[in-house]
Amino acid sequence: MKAIKKLFLVNGAPNSGKDEACEYLTGYFRHVENTLHTCFKRKIYQLAAELYCIEYNTFYRLATGRDTKELKISTIRGMLSPREIMIHTSESVIKPNFDKKYFGCALYQYVHEYNSQFYENDDGTCVFVSDCGFTDEIIAVIEAGDVKPADVVLIRLYRDGCSFVGDSRSFVSLPDGYTNIYDLENNGTLDDFRKNLKEIVWKHLDI
Repeated sequence: MKAIKKLFLVNGAPNSGKDEACEYLTGYFRHVENTLHTCFKRKIYQLAAELYCIEYNTFYRLATGRDTKELKISTIRGMLSPREIMIHTSESVIKPNFDKKYFGCALYQYVHEYNSQFYENDDGTCVFVSDCGFTDEIIAVIEAGDVKPADVVLIRLYRDGCSFVGDSRSFVSLPDGYTNIYDLENNGTLDDFRKNLKEIVWKHLDI
């Protein structure tokens, strides 16, 4: 059974509008396609909480809170912020020991299980990924799901005042032969932002 029908990858610096884009698109297109909003760091939350012996719901709340993700907390490795814990788990523990494609494989496995549970008789899900920052992880999803070039779309977001300074992620590209790439500025109104996003997605739906 095919898990991924269309793969929409949203890439941009922190606070550039990635989550807003994917949450909106997932909801808007749900009436015409099976949709799912997910992220690579979904697995990192789980592993980081286990590695640092922090109750998952507590860690998730701290790591996703705008006012708490940079706040230093007491851990088994000293005073670290949830963001530092996430980076250490991903870049120093998992990737050196399990390969740079680990989180891409984990994301595909989640999509496959989700699709099997909720859309068993359909031909896959339109997946919106809101935290793309490493090409290796994107390649892993494409390879695991055997996603064809026509079914992969990369949207890179640019917003004044937003940068990757201090972040381990960066702007990404797609593998050779994958050419559906859009560079979109998010400096106008929310309505304009959403309108531009919808126009991109509509171009790539088989409707």
